[in-house]
Amino acid sequence: MLNFIYDDPVTWDELEAEIRARAKAAPRGFAASLAERLDTDKSAVSQFLSGRRPIPREHIHLILDALGLELVLKSKNAADNNPKIPT
Repeated sequence: MLNFIYDDPVTWDELEAEIRARAKAAPRGFAASLAERLDTDKSAVSQFLSGRRPIPREHIHLILDALGLELVLKSKNAADNNPKIPT
């Protein structure tokens, strides 16, 4: 998995832009492979990867996985990000 860390909060538009940039840099055939994974046609994938349509939020986990990425949420309170796990 690749890690891409933003120091500031990320907007949905910034997340979409990052996904589109990484999809554009992906190997040839990525859109077709993603369309199969999402059980949709390649034209629908091309539309959201080109920015003509928004990226479907209900498929974000599959799209990120196809790109080798994961979305990680963390608390603004640093103490909450390293919870002690009882043993």
